[in-house]
Amino acid sequence: THLARREETCKSTSQATSDISELYRQLKYWQCLRQDLERARLLCELVRKREKLKKELVKVKSMCTEVELCPLVCFLRKLVDLLRARDTGEIFIEPVDQSEVPDYGDVVKHPMDLSTMRQKVDDFQYSCLEEFQADFHLMIDNCLAYNSKDTVFYRAALKMRDQGGMLLRQAAKDLELTGLEGGSGVLRRETPGLNMAKTPATPADETLPAEIDK
Repeated sequence: THLARREETCKSTSQATSDISELYRQLKYWQCLRQDLERARLLCELVRKREKLKKELVKVKSMCTEVELCPLVCFLRKLVDLLRARDTGEIFIEPVDQSEVPDYGDVVKHPMDLSTMRQKVDDFQYSCLEEFQADFHLMIDNCLAYNSKDTVFYRAALKMRDQGGMLLRQAAKDLELTGLEGGSGVLRRETPGLNMAKTPATPADETLPAEIDK
């Protein structure tokens, strides 16, 4: 009887040890699986960040190339954005809907708005800042001509004329500082302020060829 009990105890111990080993093996398996999944997650995150950086780098390179090839276009795009920011009432952003004001075409023969100006910038239709300024003033003059003085549109046009005029004057100065020839979008070979005056030849320089001849 005592021997039988010992055998049963050994069997129970062996079974318990086997169960513990199996549980330990499963635990290690799930731990390894969790670690692998975490590594995969981190790898995916790194790939996502890398692709995002590559996309931003391509965008920056594209912008740099565009600035080098078409500096005036980039400059005017920024200027349009600044003008749009001044139009808080969004009066000049889109073309006038002539279905709402049928007589608009009788007064305004050449409509103009900021979205049209932006499209002309993107289509390279402005060869200089003066052409851009002409469209801006045309837009303001159209609004003043069609609307009476007691309307919100007339007052908005006066406000835009003042604020936009300041932006345009500053833009002309900025173009001059950046070395764009007369606002035409062509870079000068030498930036203003960097021209170095040539030093006159010294007497020694003038007599040097004679000494060499000797």
